[in-house]
Amino acid sequence: MSANKPLAAVFQTELRHSAKFLAEFSRTELKQYFDLIREIVRRGQQAGTFRPGVSDKIVANCFFGALDEMVTSWVLSDHDYPLEGAAVAVADVIIAGLKV
Repeated sequence: MSANKPLAAVFQTELRHSAKFLAEFSRTELKQYFDLIREIVRRGQQAGTFRPGVSDKIVANCFFGALDEMVTSWVLSDHDYPLEGAAVAVADVIIAGLKV
């Protein structure tokens, strides 16, 4: 998203109004993204790195929602700041909450 802010603005605002786009995107790419996050959480739990009682589905939803909100805030902001820094901060918060 950070490579093309105008495209990010279209994605974050305009495409969300298309039920057809959201349904098709959710069934394919987004599902793969959520599945990847869930698998990472499960592996971390099996290795004893992440707390065992945390739902992998909830973590995936929280992670996606937090990153999505960061992109929306970045798109709508009058300030120019690197999106990558916000993504790293979100990942740090999520991972810290998962650690044993």
